[in-house]
Amino acid sequence: MLDILSALVPVFGIIVLGMCVERMGSLPKGTPAALNQFVFRVSLPALLFHAVARKTPEELARGGFAVGTVAGMLLAFALGYLLCSRGGRRHGPEVAVLAQAASFPNSAFLGLPIVTSLLPGNDDAVLAGGMVSVLCLAVLLVTMARLEAIRRGGGLSWRVLREVAAALGRNPILLASVAGVAVSLSGLGLARPVAAMASMLGATASPCALFGIGMVLAAQLTAEGAGCPADGAGGGTGECDPQALSPLVRQVAVNAVKLFAHPALTWLCLWALGVRGHWLGMGVLFAAMPTAAVAYVVAESYGAGARDTSRAIVVSTMLSALTLFGTVVLLRHLELL
Repeated sequence: MLDILSALVPVFGIIVLGMCVERMGSLPKGTPAALNQFVFRVSLPALLFHAVARKTPEELARGGFAVGTVAGMLLAFALGYLLCSRGGRRHGPEVAVLAQAASFPNSAFLGLPIVTSLLPGNDDAVLAGGMVSVLCLAVLLVTMARLEAIRRGGGLSWRVLREVAAALGRNPILLASVAGVAVSLSGLGLARPVAAMASMLGATASPCALFGIGMVLAAQLTAEGAGCPADGAGGGTGECDPQALSPLVRQVAVNAVKLFAHPALTWLCLWALGVRGHWLGMGVLFAAMPTAAVAYVVAESYGAGARDTSRAIVVSTMLSALTLFGTVVLLRHLELL
């Protein structure tokens, strides 16, 4: 118990520190966005590149882990969609966005620091985090496909598919992972200066990501309003639709799927595919992470369910302080971590 607390308390302590600094206004406006962009575009890709490039091709072959992880996400998405659509009776864009919030784990900014803290010095933890972060794009693609289908009243256009492909081609995490795989397959290894630079930059990923999460949460709590927007300002989200689920029920459904059903479904999928040991434990733990902030970006971009998604991020992150502790205790008891 004490070793679990010693790993989790510093993680959530940095988040709380970030919240306090943001509430006190100690740093300039725009710091949370700049900090998160630094992590997303520089330090986290450097960390993943360094970890992947040092692996052999045989060590990178984790097909069962990849397939099981994606299957768990998509099943969680389907379950979230079923619950939020009231058994398939509603199909508005807000339903797709809420299903995304129920299945998109914060694997990079929160999951990676927690797993690496629980498994210090284990390169597999960084590799698993990088894989999950890339595989989360599957949920993003499904969500965007559903939103575009609803918006256009039909299927996806080639233009939308090209835009999605272009966005993936610019994703720093994906590019860093591909570059790391290329170095691994080449057998040349990393030059010492490159390895040292990547290691130094990667070391900043976890603390900066956690601090940034705290600042973003504090900003969301400050901006959170109550009640329905006036004059139809809800942006067509369905949040004030009397036929939709109430805000409380929506939050219960989304967070129950994200924090409990998603890790359970991932466990079943990984087990069925023969994944065992700490790879099974890491897959379940990454799935147990709260909703990632990317879900809010998508919701705001499409003008659907942005307020509900923001609430889900805040609530799931706060609840995860308890649920993650229970998940780690269970995994340690089963000797999977």
